[in-house]
Amino acid sequence: MTNRGCPMPRRHQPSLGQRIGVISDTHGLLRPEALEALQGVDRILHAGDIGDPEHLDVLARKSVSRRVRA
Repeated sequence: MTNRGCPMPRRHQPSLGQRIGVISDTHGLLRPEALEALQGVDRILHAGDIGDPEHLDVLARKSVSRRVRA
């Protein structure tokens, strides 16, 4: 399978019906409102400007998490 022409390993492809939460620019501040908005998603993508690497651990405990280095 491909994603807009870019091959993606099958294990990383979301299946139909999955909810993906996207967050970015936390700059070391992971607000409770943001965590609440991510409740119930199947995967979380952090799109950069994390600030505090520990926030990735927090997100990983909520769902399958990935990050994008930008």
